Amino acid sequence: NVTAFADSLTASGVTAKFGLVSFGDVKQDPAPAVRNFGLTSDVNKFKSDVSTLTANGGGDLPESALEALVEGLKMPFTSGASKFFVLITDVEAKNKGDEADGDLVIGDVINSLAANGVTVFSVIPFPPDGNAADAQTELGPIATSTGGSIEDIRGNFGTVLSTLSGKISSSTLVSITNLARINGGAVDSNLVTADRYRYKESAGAFSGFSPMPITSAAAIGFKIQ
Repeated sequence: NVTAFADSLTASGVTAKFGLVSFGDVKQDPAPAVRNFGLTSDVNKFKSDVSTLTANGGGDLPESALEALVEGLKMPFTSGASKFFVLITDVEAKNKGDEADGDLVIGDVINSLAANGVTVFSVIPFPPDGNAADAQTELGPIATSTGGSIEDIRGNFGTVLSTLSGKISSSTLVSITNLARINGGAVDSNLVTADRYRYKESAGAFSGFSPMPITSAAAIGFKIQ
């Protein structure tokens, strides 16, 4: 499913680089409990890296998701690129203050992610009632505080990742196109964000604040809010 996610992004026309960070429990597992596979534009290398992973280890609960997110920030991102992290885990994170052996504070990690322009999608367990608001209270805010969303790992995993691929590719189309039209003038589309601009399609129909319906930024008229 993760490899299909990568193929879907590539097929969407997005110029993407893929990175992978695996993690277990830095207090229980032998080093490296958090492993950075690096960033690559070769989707086949990424899929090969994913194929080496198995779900084992971890010691006690929770696990070292926060350390993995911080490790991900070390990747050599292209300047000006949109950055998205997809956090996939079925347990809570070691949050300093809540866990005796926690080293990182979740609020500090969120601040670091936001400062680096990273949007996080948290794929984590929902409670039996399916209410996202109740999903893993520590990991949910990582997504909602960085502009991402919370998805249920216990649902159809392929569908979840397909949905995220669509969200990422739609959000990225605005920034990877060289020029967009804003108020009748040409402007570097890297300046255009869903948070700052509304838009309407070339037919003139107002489409809201989200860039989800965009298929070609060249055909979009943006209006500054």
